[in-house]
Amino acid sequence: MKDQQLWNRIKASHPDEVEADFPFSVRLARDNGWSIEFAARVVAEYQRFAYLSRIKAGIVTPSDEVDQAWHLHLTYTKHYWGPFKSALGGALHHQPTRGGPDQAALFRRAYAETLDLYRQEFGEPPADIWPPADIRFGKAPHFRRVNTRDVWLIRKPQWPRFLKVSVRPLSNLPTSAWGGLLAMLCLALGTRIAFAHGSPAGETFFERTRNRIGHWASQHEFEFVFSLIVIGFVAWIVFGKSSGSPSRRRSRRDSSGCSTSGRDSSCASDGGSGCSGCGGGD
Repeated sequence: MKDQQLWNRIKASHPDEVEADFPFSVRLARDNGWSIEFAARVVAEYQRFAYLSRIKAGIVTPSDEVDQAWHLHLTYTKHYWGPFKSALGGALHHQPTRGGPDQAALFRRAYAETLDLYRQEFGEPPADIWPPADIRFGKAPHFRRVNTRDVWLIRKPQWPRFLKVSVRPLSNLPTSAWGGLLAMLCLALGTRIAFAHGSPAGETFFERTRNRIGHWASQHEFEFVFSLIVIGFVAWIVFGKSSGSPSRRRSRRDSSGCSTSGRDSSCASDGGSGCSGCGGGD
């Protein structure tokens, strides 16, 4: 280990040392839906991250799990800016980011460098707390804080990996392409329904439409269900993209991090996809 004395000071400055009936690690577990045992492991990894921030020139980037411990610790202002800062020998800053593709690439590199430094100091990082970059920067920005008294949480089905890999490139098609495909599918389905068996029975438009759809649902089940699935999938892609252009969505996703400032010039860069810290400076 590069600085054993520094590590000993950080280990001794544990957030749970704050006098409270509701300890830091228990609050962290509650806020994130973790077990107390897992939260305690995350706090230990957060302390390791803080150590890495002091021995690395420039920024270090935590996993999302470690970042949750960091966020919570920042609310314990007396401990964070008191004994914890003294243990580090300086401030560990955490600030919002500007976001953007350049910052996303920057912080992916910083995360990889942080993991490399971790391996040098502590060995292989635990994968359930320090996941690969595609998970760290792919899933983490989609977390939301919800009240389980008001909503039910139901896990999404896990699609086979080969299907996810084959479908993923399709999601990068422009919205105009998906819109055109949806229009053609609707036209084809509508034309097929309209002319397959002549004009449907019914005196009003509503009755004719109801009879037409009912005929398809009862007599052409496979085509009906398949068409609905395809149209639903295309509509999901289109409306998922309708919140903004790819560059705007990327900016929002990349704004989940922070910037740092400190003695090293690389610490002055703002933001990126993920959070960062810099060990130097006050």
